[in-house]
Amino acid sequence: MSSKPDYLILIPRLRVQNANCISGPLSWGFPAVSSFTGFVHALSRNMNGKAGLDGAGIISHRFEPQVNNSSYTNTFRLYRAPVYDRDVTKPSGIIEEGRAHMTVSLVVCVYGRIEDTEAFCTEVLDCIGAMRLAGGSIFVDAERNKPQMFHYTGVAEEDEKIFRKLRRKLLPGFALIDRSSYLAAHLEKMREEMPESNALDALLDCSALKHKAKTNDNGKTEWNTFREGTGWLVPIPVGFSAISPLYEAGKVKNVRDMEVPFRFVESAYSLGEWINPLKLDDVSDFIWFHKAEPEKGYYLCGHKKI
Repeated sequence: MSSKPDYLILIPRLRVQNANCISGPLSWGFPAVSSFTGFVHALSRNMNGKAGLDGAGIISHRFEPQVNNSSYTNTFRLYRAPVYDRDVTKPSGIIEEGRAHMTVSLVVCVYGRIEDTEAFCTEVLDCIGAMRLAGGSIFVDAERNKPQMFHYTGVAEEDEKIFRKLRRKLLPGFALIDRSSYLAAHLEKMREEMPESNALDALLDCSALKHKAKTNDNGKTEWNTFREGTGWLVPIPVGFSAISPLYEAGKVKNVRDMEVPFRFVESAYSLGEWINPLKLDDVSDFIWFHKAEPEKGYYLCGHKKI
């Protein structure tokens, strides 16, 4: 697929209920990037080849985790599932899961010429109504969530005007962008004092909320709370890393598809940042794409120049 899209489609303000907010083993909160790129991939397949959809620009307008914060430690609001036994005296089981309600907008690249953009937008919205996003139910409003198409010309001046018009429609909200370069720089800085530091140490150091005591001129101790770096930095799962060889199709039992090769993986983390959409200079700055490198064992998401 060509890196240059023919259109950009804005899918505005999708209201998602009970989305999965535990998408990795180290953190909880906003769903993983792969939840959104996978959603776009599934949407493209549901369009039956009428156009290719790829990439996901993620904008959050509202995020409401289902937690009880009456104490210092937040706890998830769990619920009891119905039992499959007719004996009503038995208690139902507790479902251990983290859920969140959210409102998000997506900016997606569209590849292929489309004769009737209005009909295409209507079909996109119809497909979305029958799908799930990050495991959550999508509530579609035909007026509020009506997609909008923006023709991508490939001419720098024209595309800049189009993008300025597009990003205004993302307000109020925050766009998620990749900050893996900052993570690498912070790791190098840590290694100057602690040569044994690794990428996980750098990620935890950037994510930690730190407290530092300082004694003022009057001899009174004051505590300051801070985080490393500037901006709204967050640890976020960006894909998967292999922990096993690539097995031939059908060699591993009980897999989802016996006709494709298989390997075991674990979540891969990186650093992201939530920023004001008006700070974006180009559409390439915030649209996430799949970037698989099977020979290296990486199945990640990231930005690329379009």
